[in-house]
Amino acid sequence: MTHPVIIDDEEQAAVSELRPSVVLEADPARSTYGVSDESCSLCDRHTWSVRDIEETGVGFRSSGIDATTRRGHVKHWDRVKDHGLFVKKSSLRKVDVFRFPQRGWIICTERFRTHVVTSGLTNWSFDSVGETF
Repeated sequence: MTHPVIIDDEEQAAVSELRPSVVLEADPARSTYGVSDESCSLCDRHTWSVRDIEETGVGFRSSGIDATTRRGHVKHWDRVKDHGLFVKKSSLRKVDVFRFPQRGWIICTERFRTHVVTSGLTNWSFDSVGETF
């Protein structure tokens, strides 16, 4: 389990929200997402879910409390090949962190994931939700 970093009282550190400035569309022909028929009464957006990721628990983390031990746990399922969200490499235009307009997920490229892992930054988890093509 990853714990938050504790900063000494004498040490000043800025706290920032990670908010990607780029929004990209998932390729509708290759991606396996479904869009609801009804739109939100507040924002008029249609909600969508990613088949074989959100609906069946494949390709994401599920957390909860173990009833016996009363301790938190995380379970991970691998994404099914050829399922998920697909983005054209040409649309990335050297962008490594982005989001989709339909979801609040922060998505990153393998290059960004590798940088975070090798730099020793903490409190990150990465789950496969798709691929570039």
